[in-house]
Amino acid sequence: MTPSEYAAKFLNLYLFLPQRSDDDGASPATSMYLPDPRAPNLVAGDSLDPGSWRRVTVNLYRLKGSAQAGVLYSTLKNKVAFIDVRVMGIDGSIQTHHFHPDDIKYALAAPFFGKGYPEECQIVLQLWHRYRSKQLDINSLIATAGIGLDCNGFVGGYIDRLKSPSNWLRKSGTHTGDMINSLLGRNFLNTWDMIQPPGAQCLLFGECDANGNVADHSADGGTGHIMITEPGTLAKNSVTGPATVDVVESTGPVGKVGLQRSRCTILSMPKPGVFRIQRGVPSKKNTADEFMHVRIVQLLAR
Repeated sequence: MTPSEYAAKFLNLYLFLPQRSDDDGASPATSMYLPDPRAPNLVAGDSLDPGSWRRVTVNLYRLKGSAQAGVLYSTLKNKVAFIDVRVMGIDGSIQTHHFHPDDIKYALAAPFFGKGYPEECQIVLQLWHRYRSKQLDINSLIATAGIGLDCNGFVGGYIDRLKSPSNWLRKSGTHTGDMINSLLGRNFLNTWDMIQPPGAQCLLFGECDANGNVADHSADGGTGHIMITEPGTLAKNSVTGPATVDVVESTGPVGKVGLQRSRCTILSMPKPGVFRIQRGVPSKKNTADEFMHVRIVQLLAR
């Protein structure tokens, strides 16, 4: 799976939507399970069936928690003892699971902070449709970037799923929550000779200053940026550049189209290990963010 193939799981997100009680005036069936001893006074969630699959796009940039963060978990925690969900894994498998809300607490939070996997985005949208759509429908939730992706949420998620494509259920943050410095490591490419076409391996580009200090999230509101190259797209004009390569990234501003693939040009190496690039993202054209200094590392198996 390449970065653009992983991005396609968000751009073409298959979502199962059970029929709600107000869709045709009939009440959906209740799940036929015994009470959960962890919440004996709460009822079972509504049945998944009947329902149908729908394709949506989750690609807007989401940095930090949205206004809806925490709402869905609180609703479920106070309403149902357990819930059935149906997702399509990134391998195309159809999976139906039976969960207590605590089992999916992280999945119910991650997409609201820009850190979700495709399956977690499906769960949030499916359950929002079932339990919160009277307050805000799922089209509006997506359109207002209530859920979305930030840069390390996408890159970190790709690294996670490259290693474990079938493992999406998690209790806490993984590489999606890593600081950019942690994702990059310290094995920076420091010469033009280390940039070798056609680039069979992914490269990570981490924003830095002209001296090579990597920009990262900080307590005072500072942010950085990370992007990943698409394998086989690297081309060099000469042994000392420039070079072009396709990158996949999720980039701001918040609420705008974040997840995209574009052609990036590596212009020069002002000092060893520090490269100056020109970004191909349309929204960055003729802005201060069109040009950037980056550190570059090769993505290794983790």
